[in-house]
Amino acid sequence: MWKLMMLLLLLLVIVVVVVLLLLLVVVVVVVVVVLCIQLHLEHSI
Repeated sequence: MWKLMMLLLLLLVIVVVVVLLLLLVVVVVVVVVVLCIQLHLEHSI
């Protein structure tokens, strides 16, 4: 029973970590895209 609970907790932790990493990646990508767009706009002016 305890082993099952530990496995479930471990699974939950892994899922949370993966989700956080994905969010971080998304944020980084958005920031890079926005910076690129700003640079292009500045160059085009």
